[in-house]
Amino acid sequence: MKVYAYTPANGLHWLPAAQYESLGQCGGKHYFAIPDDAEIPDQPEEIGFGPVTESDELRQVVETAPYFFRWRGSADLTAEAAKVGIVLE
Repeated sequence: MKVYAYTPANGLHWLPAAQYESLGQCGGKHYFAIPDDAEIPDQPEEIGFGPVTESDELRQVVETAPYFFRWRGSADLTAEAAKVGIVLE
């Protein structure tokens, strides 16, 4: 499981968003939890869609994304957060 994000731009949104679990919005971006084996279709470059790899941004998601609490106990996201030094309890 990885955390992905995008920023809506000029009315463009990530098209398959309804298929994945939303972590909510924070800092102007929309965040999603997506399984590692999911095949993700190409997206418009304007939205900047991609995995969250910066520990500071992932920490912000953990602390402020409205729906992250649903995933706090998830082994997949706990492991993903641990890769960037974040311990989820």
